[in-house]
Amino acid sequence: DGGEPDKCDSWIGMNYLFGKPIISRFFTALYWSVTTLTTVGYGDVSAYTDLEKIFAVLMMICGVLGYSTVLGTVSSTLLS
Repeated sequence: DGGEPDKCDSWIGMNYLFGKPIISRFFTALYWSVTTLTTVGYGDVSAYTDLEKIFAVLMMICGVLGYSTVLGTVSSTLLS
């Protein structure tokens, strides 16, 4: 019909972010991208507040760094 898309048709609408500050939208986008890139997934327990999203992102990054360190150490040990 050529009209405006419904608010629920966008990720902002689906996450109830209309009217929220841009920083909340940023944290939601960051949380989504890090969760997707680290293949952690979205499971039954998800972060909802900005503080939970920041904490989850930091923990995912720490997990990736820890896993990378162990994998690198084992690989270099096997190669030597």
